[in-house]
Amino acid sequence: MVAACAGLGCSDIDRVRLRAELGEAQSQWALALLYRSGEGVPRDDAESLRWLRSAAEQGLPEAQYELGRQHQNGGVGVVRDPVEAALWYERAAEGGRARAQYVLAVKLASGDGVEVDVAGAARWFRAAADQDHATAQANLAFLYRTGQGVAADEAEAARWYARAAELGHADAQFVHATNVAEGRHVPGDAVAAARWLREAARQGHAPAQLMLGLAYSQGNGVPRDYVRSYAWISLSAGSGEAAAARVLAGLERQLSGEQVAEAQRLARQWQGELAAKDSTPR
Repeated sequence: MVAACAGLGCSDIDRVRLRAELGEAQSQWALALLYRSGEGVPRDDAESLRWLRSAAEQGLPEAQYELGRQHQNGGVGVVRDPVEAALWYERAAEGGRARAQYVLAVKLASGDGVEVDVAGAARWFRAAADQDHATAQANLAFLYRTGQGVAADEAEAARWYARAAELGHADAQFVHATNVAEGRHVPGDAVAAARWLREAARQGHAPAQLMLGLAYSQGNGVPRDYVRSYAWISLSAGSGEAAAARVLAGLERQLSGEQVAEAQRLARQWQGELAAKDSTPR
């Protein structure tokens, strides 16, 4: 046992175990994580699940969310059960866990393990959005824009897209860019619109890459630059954006061979930066 305790320290683990056995939910949660990772104790999925369930049953939102996730996906000692998953997600959501609020909203919107309830989904998206969950904000914005589960409200949609964009959500950045470009419920600003397109494009968002490329070809919000235009549009085409391939063919006729070669070099460089970002541990 000494070797197993070497990382964390046997005395520390003994204290965690004692508190867990005395019914302290946070220690039960900690012990569940230790048994799952094998840090300081022999890895034991059954023990991990036992302590996880104990913590969840005592109302610890982190444990409730994790138990819901395990029932959603299935795994060692847990049968996949979307209905049971929804029950635990709901408990965690009611405990204020933003991720659980978001996942529960998705389940309500799709009817996964629950009856479809788009109004309920909107409420939980709003709860998570209020805690700065960017994807919940983008989904809430979509519901306001389309009038699903809430009264249609373009201004409210624009507000939530803007908030999600600030948090780095690529789809929201793209929609916010179009809102800013058109002055739709936000101040119109071509330079700011191009900036938001660039933010989304740098995350590999193909429609944003196309629109940014068009902005460069037209000098709309950025200096006119056909080489950068070609580079961004070629990245978009490479991601499967059908319109980008058609635009690229017309643009290529306006460039010299040297300009096309430079644009292709830029595109390869940016693609490498995107790939490096995607492989960075989060």
